[in-house]
Amino acid sequence: KGTTRVPRTYKENPKLGQWVRRQRREYRKLRFGETSYITPMRIARLNELQFEWEPSTNPIGINRATDAVDMDLVQQDGWNDLLTRLKIFKEQHGHTSVPRNYESDPKLAEWVESRRLEYAKS
Repeated sequence: KGTTRVPRTYKENPKLGQWVRRQRREYRKLRFGETSYITPMRIARLNELQFEWEPSTNPIGINRATDAVDMDLVQQDGWNDLLTRLKIFKEQHGHTSVPRNYESDPKLAEWVESRRLEYAKS
């Protein structure tokens, strides 16, 4: 069973270790409002792989004792991922009006539209 827990100094593949370290560093910079080259799409694609942004922490939804997956937590994590992408969109564009046909992140556009519809129904 694979994992994305790649150490900083990965002797079997040093370039992979360096690349993973760069992704984590760029993500951290973005979270702290610094200039970063990482895009919402890259973050989303890495999240789909259950990329471990903080390798010392337990990824949401995984029980380390049994390797069982708690789907409620995974779904919650998916929602949190999209919320993070919306925050990044706002940082980049100054608003949260994601266009319905937002080609850079269609999943985000769909998610925002669903939130709008939910709000309109309430």
